[in-house]
Amino acid sequence: MVYSSLDILDIAINIEINGKLFYTKAAESTSNIIAKRALLELAGKEDSHADFFKKLSKQVQQNQIIFTDSNEFMQLVKEMADTHVFVKSDIGLEIEKIAKGNLSEIFGIAIQFEKDTIVFFNEIGQKLSGESKFIIDQIISEESEHIRILNRIVKELNLVVI
Repeated sequence: MVYSSLDILDIAINIEINGKLFYTKAAESTSNIIAKRALLELAGKEDSHADFFKKLSKQVQQNQIIFTDSNEFMQLVKEMADTHVFVKSDIGLEIEKIAKGNLSEIFGIAIQFEKDTIVFFNEIGQKLSGESKFIIDQIISEESEHIRILNRIVKELNLVVI
């Protein structure tokens, strides 16, 4: 089996869609207007990023191979994605556990998973060049924006995140 740019974009789209769900549910769980506004802004950005990756997937060469060794690619994907809340199939259960209005916990988890997303795509990107590397760099850039927003709100609300 071979893996292409489209496979990576599918992972990115899934992360963004689930991220939107997380941020929307987290916003619903708090009455803090500043936090609610920021979380809804992030949900909107996740939606925009998913659209961006969908458009990008229409532009890439469908036959561009990234990895031909399924064990290498799948091991990397499995190790990193298994612990990432935004790609879990039971994300609803995760949201139920964390989105109970505890802003420190919500923002701490959000920051960690945004960082995990960057690490995930950075690891993949180290093995790439050309169009695929460009796509990974775009993904990392989009996710870095989320961390800046989250850190700004943490400081503004004087939250302590672990």
